[in-house]
Amino acid sequence: MRILILILLLNVTLLFADSKKIMIDLTTGDTKTFQSRFLSGVPNMIDYFEENNDTAKTVVVIHGDAYKFFIKNLQDSPYKDNKELHNLQDTLRKQLDVLTKKYSVSLEICSIGMKKRNIHTDVLYKFITPIHSAMTGLASWQNQGYAFLPID
Repeated sequence: MRILILILLLNVTLLFADSKKIMIDLTTGDTKTFQSRFLSGVPNMIDYFEENNDTAKTVVVIHGDAYKFFIKNLQDSPYKDNKELHNLQDTLRKQLDVLTKKYSVSLEICSIGMKKRNIHTDVLYKFITPIHSAMTGLASWQNQGYAFLPID
């Protein structure tokens, strides 16, 4: 009987858990900013909400100078000569895997900017979703009530 009451109380508590909707406008090309504010900051934010009985639905719209962090095959991209990126790529990929798998963060990338930079979809990580443009993506998420958080 006690277990049944505990299960019932837990379910009632979960019903009242708040859900945060967060949309990150990611434009930074600075590696330190990307690592600290995005790769470390986003999981910390989600953990904070979950520790306070909230959930965080998080989507990221990638454009500007941030494309380079989401390329799996640097040799076939405009970033093929970026030595810093080559050296960090495996570490960054693992952290991005954690964001998408553990934290269920959705990653969307601007197709218009990709075209201007001659970046093809086949060089992106599989967990990246191309969208028409950053502007339409940002507007769509904001119209759905997502909070706007820029990382530039």
